[in-house]
Amino acid sequence: MSASEGHLQKFLRLPEVLLLTGLSRATVYRRIRADEFPRGIKDGRCTLWATSQIAAWQKDKLRQSPFPRHETRHLNSES
Repeated sequence: MSASEGHLQKFLRLPEVLLLTGLSRATVYRRIRADEFPRGIKDGRCTLWATSQIAAWQKDKLRQSPFPRHETRHLNSES
């Protein structure tokens, strides 16, 4: 049993995915067609994404970022 099989995950509908990613509906589906975004799970007429799919996609995007992590600053930090 893998680590992800050991616990239940929340499934997200498209509006929640759009809020979490900041992407538009068209961009999500364009990136799915280009294999640049996780494919959801069809449930009747709905498409659902597991929270782990979106989290993995976000982590991958952060790893691909041209900005080193140590250079990013929080808005509330004082310099």
